[in-house]
Amino acid sequence: MVNRSSGVLMPFFKDSHIALSSSSDVLEICRPIFHALDIHTFRYLRVYLDESRICLSNNPNWIIHFHENKLYKEAWFDCKPIAEYSNGKTIWDAKEGAEGNRVGYEARHFFNMHHGLTITKKSPDSAYCEFFNFSTYKENSNINHLYESAEDFIQRFIFYFIDKAGPLIREASKNKIIIPDFPPKEIADNQEKLLLPERQRLNFDFFLDETEISRYWVKDSIYLTKKEVEIISLSSKGMSTKEIASSISSSSRTIECHIANAKNKLKCKNVTELICFFLNSSIINSFELRKEL
Repeated sequence: MVNRSSGVLMPFFKDSHIALSSSSDVLEICRPIFHALDIHTFRYLRVYLDESRICLSNNPNWIIHFHENKLYKEAWFDCKPIAEYSNGKTIWDAKEGAEGNRVGYEARHFFNMHHGLTITKKSPDSAYCEFFNFSTYKENSNINHLYESAEDFIQRFIFYFIDKAGPLIREASKNKIIIPDFPPKEIADNQEKLLLPERQRLNFDFFLDETEISRYWVKDSIYLTKKEVEIISLSSKGMSTKEIASSISSSSRTIECHIANAKNKLKCKNVTELICFFLNSSIINSFELRKEL
C-alpha cells in the first residue's frame, strides 16, 4: 500500500489483508462460473475517484505479483482515471496492443492466464468504476466465442458476485489500496508454450442452479429483491396485479407492496418508469436466463 502523502510504498502483502485473505471466499463464490465456462482466475477491481481501490481475487499470488512488480502502471484497467472508462466489454485477445503488453505476458507466462475478458461497469453516480476480470487456460480458445454467446450468463454472475461478496466488498472498502501515479508504457512481449490438462464441459444448468441471486444490486446501498424483480418482470409483460398474484400464488395487496417498495428504492414515479428501468438494465437478461434455455 502507498501512503499518498509521503509517496512511500507500504506493504499490504500480508495474509491478513482483505485482498489476500479473502481468496478462498472468492473462490467459493466463483465456482459456478469457473465450472460453466472453464475459467480459473477472477479479479474484482473497484477504483474510486481519488484512485484508491479495492481488489478481490481467488488468486492471491497474482495479486502480490501484480503489485510488487508495479504492473498497475501498464495494466489496461488500472492505469487511467475512471473518467476515461465507460461501461463495456473487452476481450483481451482482440485488444489492440495485446501482444506487446508486459502485464499480459506475465499473466500468461507465469500464471497461465489466457483469453481474458473484462466487464467494466461505472456506478450510477460515477463515484467509482468496477472491473470484472476473467481468464482461462491456453487450450480453452473456444472461450472467446462463449464470451459473446454466453454474455447474459456472465452478467448474471456479476449480479451474483456483488450480492454474495457484499461483506467482502464492504470490508475491503475500509482497507483500500492506494498506489502512486502510474504512467502507462509498453514493453515487448514473447509467446510462451504451456501444456495443460483436460477441462470440464460447459454446464449452464449447473451454473444457473448454483447462482441463485437473492438481491440484485443497483448500487452500493440500493438493491431489488428476487421477488421484486420477478414481479416487475411479469408486469413488463402486461400482466395486471391480479394476474401476477394468481401466477405466483400471492395476494394482490402483497404484489402492490412489492411494486411500491421497488418504486421507492429506484425513485420511480410510477410503474411505467419502473418497467422502463428494468427493461433498460442488465437485470432482465440475468433474471430470465433459465426461461430462454
